[in-house]
Amino acid sequence: MVEISMPAIVTAICLLDQGSGKGTTRTHIQKFVFLAEKWGLFPAAHRFSLYLHGPYSRDLDGEIMALCAASMVRDMRDSSGFGATYRVSPELAAAAGKFFAGKLGPLETLAESLAPKSSRGLEAIATSEYVRASSLNPDQVKQRVKEIKPHLTPQEIDGAYDEAVRLRQTLAPTSI
Repeated sequence: MVEISMPAIVTAICLLDQGSGKGTTRTHIQKFVFLAEKWGLFPAAHRFSLYLHGPYSRDLDGEIMALCAASMVRDMRDSSGFGATYRVSPELAAAAGKFFAGKLGPLETLAESLAPKSSRGLEAIATSEYVRASSLNPDQVKQRVKEIKPHLTPQEIDGAYDEAVRLRQTLAPTSI
């Protein structure tokens, strides 16, 4: 495991859980870490590729499972019966918070924005940001997302692109 990964993942789970109050899904963790790394809020420690629900890292998924196996993170069945939610102990949360003490403000802002989003909304935002990395103009990014994710409506794509721009400008103004 990369030295920074464990505290970053635990911090992501803690902050997202605070925002939702009902546990953190794997999709939320994947998209949070992707955007945090992309915008320089976490050191880039994972390789992401475009996958079924947007950017996905097999390495990150393996690290989440390793944290569960080590009993550092608990995985529980989601109340809907599908998937799992993740939680950490208060002691581990405090330790992770100290690790990122200087950057918790932007991370909390990102978590507050992402925590209430559905998997579909997260997919749209993260995919827009993933595609944007290919130096396309905004209309080209939206067109490319529509091609990659035909199940998303034009309104969802426009909203997700705008949300990604707003978050990027707020959290990482020098990365634009």
